[in-house]
Amino acid sequence: MSVEGAYSLWVEIVRPVAKNAFQKLAGDALSRYELITNGGDRHGALEWVFYSQTTADDPMDRLAAIAVIPHPQAGSADFEFWFGGRLGDLYVRRLSSCLSIEHQNMNWGVITDALRDAALQANSMTEQDLITKIPERSLW
Repeated sequence: MSVEGAYSLWVEIVRPVAKNAFQKLAGDALSRYELITNGGDRHGALEWVFYSQTTADDPMDRLAAIAVIPHPQAGSADFEFWFGGRLGDLYVRRLSSCLSIEHQNMNWGVITDALRDAALQANSMTEQDLITKIPERSLW
């Protein structure tokens, strides 16, 4: 399969399910989130971003996202689940989890659970999380 064909295939597979996952989680972790991207390209990944703006009860903008990185020759893709928050000039985006999935063996329950977990992590962020540095890892 061509690279372009693989990206098109994954958009067609994930787009309706991302909307469905969002609706399933509407009364749950994503209840205040809005789907703001629908499979757009972000550094070579297809990305679906769920975003929650500041409210009177919560001064922080928050996000949960699914990024899909197709592997054309394998017929699979890596799914990355991200969460983040923004308050004024402070911004953090972190990896929540990742999965490798074959398009013929999709388990949408696992994907929905991972998205829910990313949203719960976003919901639990505080201002301190936006200023705390993550320790560097040594590559040696």
